[in-house]
Amino acid sequence: MRILFVAAAVASLSISGPLYADEASKNAKIEEMFRITRVDQLQSQMMDQLKGVLTNMFDQAGVPPEIKAARKELEDEVFVIIKKRVSFERLKGDFVKIYADTLTEPEIDSILAFYKTPGGQALLEKLPAITKRSMEIGQAQMKDALPEIQQTVEKFMERHKAK
Repeated sequence: MRILFVAAAVASLSISGPLYADEASKNAKIEEMFRITRVDQLQSQMMDQLKGVLTNMFDQAGVPPEIKAARKELEDEVFVIIKKRVSFERLKGDFVKIYADTLTEPEIDSILAFYKTPGGQALLEKLPAITKRSMEIGQAQMKDALPEIQQTVEKFMERHKAK
């Protein structure tokens, strides 16, 4: 019985050893992909853009001037909390797991190979500008839709107030 247990333990170690090595290799490649794609910088830029979007929304909502200064102070304090909670370094382990669960190692190898090409490097370099312009289009559409949304909310409130 004891020999069977030892044999099972040795077998499990010999099986898990290569699996762990493969997992470590895959995770290292994912981290390399994060470095090449500058995910941390992209996340920081997106957070800055999000802050701008929120500020614009408050400005368009007709906040009285006397409250704007105090609101700015609150926005800054809240954004410090958000940046700390969703920082790339804090979430990196979760992101690695998502990529590892979703992509195979050969797929990661292909992605890395692409990002190392001139075309891949050009995409990485220009992606922040593409993202910014895309967000501006979305913001413009939301701004144009705001009156219709407000009317819809008012009609909804009237319908449900009568009940």
